[in-house]
Amino acid sequence: MTKNLYQIFRVSFCLIFWAVLIPSVNAQQTFWLDEMDLTLTQCGWGTPQVNRPIYGDVFSIGGVKFERGIGTHASGEICVSNPAKAGIFHAEVGVSDQEKAVGPMEYLIYADDELVWKSGEMTAGMPAKTVKLPLDGVSLLRIVMDGGEQNGGDHANIANARIEWPEGVQAPENAESKVPRTILRQKEWTDEGGKKFTRMDENASEWYALRELLKTGMSEKVKAETVHPASAVYETDRDPLDVVTRRLYPLIDALRAMQNGPKLTEEAAVLEALNAKVKTVPVENIAERKAVFAEVTALRRKIMFQNPLLNFTDLVFLKRHYLRGIENMGSHICDQCYGFQQLPGGGLFVLKNAFT
Repeated sequence: MTKNLYQIFRVSFCLIFWAVLIPSVNAQQTFWLDEMDLTLTQCGWGTPQVNRPIYGDVFSIGGVKFERGIGTHASGEICVSNPAKAGIFHAEVGVSDQEKAVGPMEYLIYADDELVWKSGEMTAGMPAKTVKLPLDGVSLLRIVMDGGEQNGGDHANIANARIEWPEGVQAPENAESKVPRTILRQKEWTDEGGKKFTRMDENASEWYALRELLKTGMSEKVKAETVHPASAVYETDRDPLDVVTRRLYPLIDALRAMQNGPKLTEEAAVLEALNAKVKTVPVENIAERKAVFAEVTALRRKIMFQNPLLNFTDLVFLKRHYLRGIENMGSHICDQCYGFQQLPGGGLFVLKNAFT
């Protein structure tokens, strides 16, 4: 009887022990980025790879091999939803050791569009940098691979990338996904007033692009490579209107100097009148300056269509659907050369009477 009681006690103890131990072992929930859908990420060249670099076979950073992770390429971006708004993001990041990987590049990590971590400039051979970021209150994690002005050889290795949720953490019942997952986050353009616009709005798109360029500036290397000095941005340019207006003067001069070039007398007079507005409308009056901007770009179109080299009426062109994202975050400038950088569809088209 005593022996049977001892056996029952021993079995009961084991059951209680494992009942306590198992939850503690499985308490932490781990979600590996290399197990998520990488087709929803943006890659500057090629296709993201699982547990291997974008080029080559050995997944390593600074001479250290890693068992798992993502091999991708700057410029690129990985967006991961975090429905529980909790946990910690871990990773080891750097430039691949494989042939043709050189850098420099930089990792930028955003939590709900707030920049929370920067790797600094990284090149091949540098040791991996450790990332450990709390995700309390964060619903979207963005890992950006910035290739800078030149992204050739920016082979990015993101090793051991994972999100860890503590025990008991769950996504809300109404969450679209119950676990972290990659999402395709299309860039949204907004003007100074918060109004959204698309690429189809040419004036809004050009204003936005020039506005961002004026913020970041243009390197001396790029300035030196411009075909015409007016193509650069000047320190005296206050806003996009200043840029497009001053660029019209060398355009008129160049067309007049061409064989059988137009006189452009009327257009030059209109430009002078518009330039007077540019000088008098305060730069703080964005709405009025955008209205003048629209007038200047309309005049530019009228001037450019008088180029004597446009002595034809029809255009034959190949239409492809650009890769998801924006140019410096995935869409390759050479999509006409690299088929994997464009989406299926499109075709060969003829545009009749293109300039009328």
